[in-house]
Amino acid sequence: MVAHKSPDYPEYDLKVRGDAVYQDIGGGKYSYRKFRVISNRYLGLREPTHEEITNILSTDWKKFYRADFQKIIKIMEPLDFTKESYFYWHNLNPVKLTLKTKVESVETNVETKIQDQVY
Repeated sequence: MVAHKSPDYPEYDLKVRGDAVYQDIGGGKYSYRKFRVISNRYLGLREPTHEEITNILSTDWKKFYRADFQKIIKIMEPLDFTKESYFYWHNLNPVKLTLKTKVESVETNVETKIQDQVY
């Protein structure tokens, strides 16, 4: 991994993950060919608050819960941050994070289950 300043946003650090590609030029020698970027992660951005996240997600719960949305009968515990708070900024707009909740959902045609769920 390499951390450096982003030319577009110098106030934040940019961590670039990737691999270097070398070409075999014979005789046990290799020549650097290129660097392939696997992912970018911006560091130093303000983490959104629980209230900000909930306000955004509440505009479309179906989009957040995806396939689980049709199965959830009752939300037993509201969304909350996991113990190990995790925010991953790929760029300056979306952020990847982990949230937890407890829900009651349809298990079969005649059974429900209560489970802790991490999204």
